[in-house]
Amino acid sequence: MNKKRGILLLLGLLLFLDIVFILLRMNQYYIVPFTKPPVAMIILCNIIVLGIILVLKKKILVATFTTLILISIWVACSLWSSFMGYNYVDVQSPQHKQTIVVKYRVATLGESHYFFEFYQKSSLGFFMRKLEGQDYKVMLEWSQYSSPEDVLGINDVKWASEKEAVFDTAEGEWRVTLK
Repeated sequence: MNKKRGILLLLGLLLFLDIVFILLRMNQYYIVPFTKPPVAMIILCNIIVLGIILVLKKKILVATFTTLILISIWVACSLWSSFMGYNYVDVQSPQHKQTIVVKYRVATLGESHYFFEFYQKSSLGFFMRKLEGQDYKVMLEWSQYSSPEDVLGINDVKWASEKEAVFDTAEGEWRVTLK
């Protein structure tokens, strides 16, 4: 009876966490990436909990097989993300009250296409909220800039206030307003 209750508790916890992650995503909140993309952490959490449940049910063979399949899916997602080349950079305000997380990637095919998305880090530091309508995209010649950081001007951000950052981009100023 104890084992059954533990399994139900773990399933309930897994369901609760998945619902929380879905609701956060619907409201444009994401987990702050540490080393991998945020979605990979959610998948890994599900793999671990499902593996524990199967081990508790003494389904060792099923647990091993299922865990290997789920880990393969997780590795495939991680590889896909690494091929997409997403990078994350934190930009702090002068008084360290606000943090902008810049997610960017580059696609090169003759000329380079740069894609930048901006997120505002929450006060707790575990979540970030996408700043809608403030994405920056630009196409430049391949050898014109040495890095995406130079294209956006990440190293020379000027803060108009604690709620507004001004990036000196390849095409001029780009203002990002925080909520």
